[in-house]
Amino acid sequence: MSYILETKNINKFFGKEKPFHVLKDIYMGVQKGEFTSIMGKSGSGKSTLLKAIFSLVDIMGGEINYLDSDLTKITTDQMIKKGLSFVPQTDNVFPTLTVEENLELGAYVSKKKLKDRFELIYNLFPPLVEKRKKKAGT
Repeated sequence: MSYILETKNINKFFGKEKPFHVLKDIYMGVQKGEFTSIMGKSGSGKSTLLKAIFSLVDIMGGEINYLDSDLTKITTDQMIKKGLSFVPQTDNVFPTLTVEENLELGAYVSKKKLKDRFELIYNLFPPLVEKRKKKAGT
């Protein structure tokens, strides 16, 4: 089976004196066209897994591949150029910019397709259409 994003045996520990094993041998495969949810209770490692994929936290072994490229060997800006992005769960907008300006910042790598991307986003999230010119902090 071919995956566009795949993680294998991802392990992450927090703490030095008494390490806590947050991610234990995590496997995930995402096929083209799929929507994937990572669910679990608070503190179960959901955000840590996403941060691991984007090299925002160190992992103890394992593989992270996107379109057959090893993500553990490239920088975050290279990931963005490949089309990957990460939105943290808190403090993820610039409140003084409009909703649309925040979306533009997220698309800075592919400005030439901006109109098509906005159309896709507004179709997925219709309430954004009427809020696009409002400050994101509201």
